[in-house]
Amino acid sequence: MRKDETIRLYEALIDGRVVGNLAYETTGGRVSLTHSYVDEDQRHRGIASALAR
Repeated sequence: MRKDETIRLYEALIDGRVVGNLAYETTGGRVSLTHSYVDEDQRHRGIASALAR
């Protein structure tokens, strides 16, 4: 897992490859999760849940 603050994404990695991401916005110290995506072949493995945590 890594966080890219320049494009406001949390990214899930498997073997160095990005397999999912979670976009976020910050306003006044609050973080809002706005959109998530997980590669179709990696779904149902808990990746989106891990990103949200």
